[in-house]
Amino acid sequence: MTSKLRVVLFHDKQPLNLDANIALSCLSHEAVRDSIDLHECWDGEEGIEQLLQPEMLILASNPISSRATVANWIGGCTLCVGTASGAQLLLESGRFRDTRVPATLVDACTSQSLNVLHDDSLNYASANNCYVVQSGIPTIELLLQLIAAQIGPKSALEMAPKFGVAQSRLEILLQKADSKQRRPAQMARVVEWAEANINRVESVDCLAQQACLSRRSFDRHFKKEMGISPKKWLLQKKTELAKDYLLNSDLSIEDVAEVAGFGCSNNLRNSLNRFGEGSPSCFRNGVYK
Repeated sequence: MTSKLRVVLFHDKQPLNLDANIALSCLSHEAVRDSIDLHECWDGEEGIEQLLQPEMLILASNPISSRATVANWIGGCTLCVGTASGAQLLLESGRFRDTRVPATLVDACTSQSLNVLHDDSLNYASANNCYVVQSGIPTIELLLQLIAAQIGPKSALEMAPKFGVAQSRLEILLQKADSKQRRPAQMARVVEWAEANINRVESVDCLAQQACLSRRSFDRHFKKEMGISPKKWLLQKKTELAKDYLLNSDLSIEDVAEVAGFGCSNNLRNSLNRFGEGSPSCFRNGVYK
């Protein structure tokens, strides 16, 4: 039997504020009741420090008396969500270090300058599985996405209409999230293919086609994942292959240029010069610039 997802909802003492009501309604819904072990607590509640470490923490208000306990939870849980009225401690935690949250999300609770990913359509920011959201619909949509990821999309889609979120809207959001998760593996497959077929890769456009992306999108995603532009990466790979042939084969310089994907010796010469290796003949004979 699959263990339940342990969730702590931290909020102001009764009556519940809007953010806490939204989170409570989502997390106690019948569609996920058998999958979530939900604990409600509030600032200064007796025995709060004895609660077990949650896997998911929802901060619907900022802790004062229980600050140390909640700070420990933030450091140890898998997912953290801070709403507009409960984001300050989350933003101050090390999980958001060196990041920048848009001012519209935090102007009511902090003046810190933080830098994170920002989704304009949802008005939430995220870093290291920590989220800061505005109140209302964005909170519901984000919680539904987290439920889909942790428990399953079927449960989230079943819940969506009851919280005023169209299933078609949630499906789009889930597809978008899935696409982001698949990008690293997608780039790895493209790199593997390119390295095995380097002499056939005439340009970066060939790589973009392999990834089923536009050239502009491919350039952006490749550089994000690999830390280098695809054009420079491709040139480096072809040059490395050519250098190997020059040093370890009897192929003519024209043939080396062909098998390494340069097309002609002039292109090979230009690339070697660009990387400070001199002409092909000088490199082969050990006479470097």
